[in-house]
Amino acid sequence: MYPAVNGSIRQIVLFDVADEIRLDRLGHALGIMALDRGPAFPRNTPDYVRFERPPLVEPMTVGNFEARAKYYHYGVVSLEIDQQFSLDWPELIERSVALLADTSLEQRAMELLRSRLEQASDALVNPYRDWLDEDYVIITVLPEGTAAELLAQHGRQIAQIIRGENRALSDGEMQEILSASLSYYPNDLLVAGWSVAFIYDTPAA
Repeated sequence: MYPAVNGSIRQIVLFDVADEIRLDRLGHALGIMALDRGPAFPRNTPDYVRFERPPLVEPMTVGNFEARAKYYHYGVVSLEIDQQFSLDWPELIERSVALLADTSLEQRAMELLRSRLEQASDALVNPYRDWLDEDYVIITVLPEGTAAELLAQHGRQIAQIIRGENRALSDGEMQEILSASLSYYPNDLLVAGWSVAFIYDTPAA
């Protein structure tokens, strides 16, 4: 019997929509307030680590989940969806595999963002008819011990989450995935894959 772990899942879909987005025009058309600086960072960060031209952020609701659209001046728009969870490890693996296999989010995100940008078409410089897209999943588990303890007890499950696999991976594949893990403090951990990142830490902004 696995104990429940608590955390959040953030799905991110990015679209390359134009050569440039004039954020002032976009904000006026959609009624979005501009940020004074870039998005806040959760810990002390050097002043130069910020967006020179921060994105416009528009809160949304997608289904039953909180979401936000971010419009960047260099022509990229992202949609981020957050959901909280309290699951045991097999359930978390199953959820992550299902999210990676579900391609409907990209279509829903594209339809939602196209409808918003159609209301601010004069804000787009050389808009693209066909959008390039990328998607990512970030799974954050709240810490209840050290990163070393987590890897010793659940390294195999973390590797499955990173690869989106229901079946246990070989020892060699597991070690390859976990060899790229990073920690700054004893109780935090980052394991990044091609389209999935596993974070063991307190929630970030």
